Amino acid sequence: VTQSSRPSTEYFDGLFCNYFSLGFDATVLLEFHKERTKHPEKFTSPLKNKLVYVEKSPIGVRAPKLRKRVQIFVNNKDGELVRLKIPRDTRDIILLNIQSYAGGNHLATKGSSDDGLIEVIFVSNLIRMVASAVVGPVVPYALFNVRAQTNRVVIKTKCPLHCQVDGEPWLQGEAMIQVSFHTRNAILKKSSDGMNCGCVSGSDNAVIS
Repeated sequence: VTQSSRPSTEYFDGLFCNYFSLGFDATVLLEFHKERTKHPEKFTSPLKNKLVYVEKSPIGVRAPKLRKRVQIFVNNKDGELVRLKIPRDTRDIILLNIQSYAGGNHLATKGSSDDGLIEVIFVSNLIRMVASAVVGPVVPYALFNVRAQTNRVVIKTKCPLHCQVDGEPWLQGEAMIQVSFHTRNAILKKSSDGMNCGCVSGSDNAVIS
């Protein structure tokens, strides 16, 4: 019996509303999910959930750098795919759709819910991410610089890496990940007077394949 030298091909097509990420945050989240499946009795309140998440966080500190493990391409203004340089210390790549990451945290210097674009940011470590999430709303310079705003992102992974979509993690093997603008849906947005909510056409879904 001989086996074909051609690699097997698997295809997944799905949507995300908030964010896609690849790197240490997905690694920590996957360990969190494993623990919750194995010991559901530990997860009986939001506070206990956070304590378990903190317990698993050191895994993210030891995460590998991504520069030699990933290639990322984005559409430029002419609609052509161009390669984006990944900083040497990058351990996490986040694609933001509506500036709401991991429970509503605002991480980046640019982007809005109705621009129809995906913001690409590179994160060096877990401590830097936590600092941005905590103080970013009041100290803007703590936010991450947006490396690209685009309607299409292509990521090529060269080895197994952890990924997540809107808080759902998995271990991704070598693959080509394509993310592009899909459609726009109505969302509820808090009004400026803080009293009422109005329905606005503001949320853009992105498609991942």
